[in-house]
Amino acid sequence: MKDTLLVSLGNTSVTLALAGEDGAERLKKFRLKDLNSIKKYLGRLDLTRVLVASVVPKKEKTVLGLLGGVKVFKIGVDLKVPIASNYDVRSSLGLDRLINAYYIKEKIGYPAVCIDCGTAVTIDLISARGVFEGGLIIPGFNTAAQALADNTDRLRKVNFKTIPKGFYGQSTQDCIKLGITLSISSL
Repeated sequence: MKDTLLVSLGNTSVTLALAGEDGAERLKKFRLKDLNSIKKYLGRLDLTRVLVASVVPKKEKTVLGLLGGVKVFKIGVDLKVPIASNYDVRSSLGLDRLINAYYIKEKIGYPAVCIDCGTAVTIDLISARGVFEGGLIIPGFNTAAQALADNTDRLRKVNFKTIPKGFYGQSTQDCIKLGITLSISSL
């Protein structure tokens, strides 16, 4: 029976999955702003416990408040992520990056490079000894597009539902899409 809710609380979205002895299944992904829909969805679930991985401390209390009286365990606080790290200040290492590195170490093998595309794109290195060594953080696709729209007079935000082919655009929208896509993928 799947009775443990897994909550991934990211910068722009909340992803829910149910887990039990027979594995886990992804349930739904919500925009972080859509608290009413999250609350309504959570109200339909019969849960005994919740595991939360969050990179948004400011929103944790609000989202966790939607769970009622269910016992909540916070990954990184109540449950440590068992992977060695050469990061200068481990407490400043994002939990998402640490969990990704641990998953790769345990399920895929190392050495490895982990690339995670979200609000930010992270590119992290797990050494041949299975140690998180560090990495890169750059703006994600939508974050970069929003920055251009917010900081320029005539450039509008683009969506990435379609990406033009080639190496240069022939419209402003295509130039933005290709510029962002090629700059991120060239890393």
